[in-house]
Amino acid sequence: MLKLKQEQLDLWETIFPKESFKLNDELEAVDQILSDDQFFEPYFKKYNQVIGRPTTPVDTYHRMMYLKFRYQLSYEQLEREVNDSITWRRFCRVPFQELAPDGTSLCKLTKKYGESVIQRINAVILEKYKDQKVIRGKKLRTDTTVIHANIHYPTDAGLLTDCIRTITRTVAQLQKQGVQVKERFQSHLRNAKKTLLRLAKSTRTKARQRSEIVKKSNQKLVGLTKKVMQKAQAVFQRAQQRQSAAIKKIRAQFKKTCKITRTIIRQTEEVLNGNPQIPERKVSVFDTGARPIRRGKAQTPTEFGRKVILQEAENGVITGYHLLSGNPAEVGLIDQVIHNHQQVFGRLPEEFAADRGYYSAEKETALQALGIAKVCIPAKGRSSPQRRQYQRQYWFRRLLRFRAGCESTISNLCRMFAFRRTLSRTEHGTKTWTSWSIFAYNLWRYAVWAT
Repeated sequence: MLKLKQEQLDLWETIFPKESFKLNDELEAVDQILSDDQFFEPYFKKYNQVIGRPTTPVDTYHRMMYLKFRYQLSYEQLEREVNDSITWRRFCRVPFQELAPDGTSLCKLTKKYGESVIQRINAVILEKYKDQKVIRGKKLRTDTTVIHANIHYPTDAGLLTDCIRTITRTVAQLQKQGVQVKERFQSHLRNAKKTLLRLAKSTRTKARQRSEIVKKSNQKLVGLTKKVMQKAQAVFQRAQQRQSAAIKKIRAQFKKTCKITRTIIRQTEEVLNGNPQIPERKVSVFDTGARPIRRGKAQTPTEFGRKVILQEAENGVITGYHLLSGNPAEVGLIDQVIHNHQQVFGRLPEEFAADRGYYSAEKETALQALGIAKVCIPAKGRSSPQRRQYQRQYWFRRLLRFRAGCESTISNLCRMFAFRRTLSRTEHGTKTWTSWSIFAYNLWRYAVWAT
């Protein structure tokens, strides 16, 4: 049964001094905006059930998720901190005679509600901004960044070892369900770890010798992975007659693991045959949607995760975001950004700013033809005298400074709102994580504006 608010009065508030319940300016402003009943409508339309056990109150859930992403806490840490703090209990509407919602319950609710609900909540926040005239849609700036997957640096040897470890763990789970294995299952995990250690020590050798060691080690790990997968398939074949729900779940997980294992074996064999350029290459056994992304950064030449496009209006408010597939060129994203801006504000921006990755003479002309008066996108390469004169105009340099605010926004998201790395392993989970991070950021911006 859906529960929207904590209706019961807390008698302890009449005993403790009022100063002990006083929130700081930030939490006071966030509490005020989250008290609006409009934030309950996405839940009421989709999850309005009148039978069953009451859920965690939605207003408590919103506030705890804000604290989680604002202070980059795990669910367990969040539960512990809310139970321990009087002001956080007051902010989250948790009575003194009750415990804060369990971290596991919050995790399950986040998975249940998913991305669609939080997107509608973010839309409500934007409506609040528009009602207060904080954003008017006259300015638009955009940039892309990468939200990293929670994986280790991928190497062929490391991925093959992950496959062996995962298959071994799955067989152990099957044996715990009482499935008898006639012959001993040999995982070869110790052999794989020794091979990885030998590879790590080879970094001190000469380049030619090291390449031979890497090639031989990868060949050995390919053979070990194939052996382990064949043995595990034989074990699961004998368990065909067992049809319990737990065994069905383990079997489905094993099929998924075998699929990614075959892909990793195939791409490793391609590299051993002298073809290192593999399209749609897998970089993780656990997060199969993560992609290698090269953006020309000197500090991190290759990043592993998913590319995100952000768009902002006045006062640094994020008005749109979208997870991209692969690593598309930025110049092809302008139409999507303009379309999203029109959907939010019902109008075109008067000024548009982006970095030189978005530059195209045709796109610049098309944007001006749409009615965008000032388009600030620096040209690539060596500019003509006319172009240099054009880019020295006052309004162009002003919009360049405005565009630089995107870098500040991305920095704030990564440092303060857990945007740098997602702990979810699927694309759906990453979208949900991104949406909650931006939810916390926009509320924080509102608190900064209000105070």
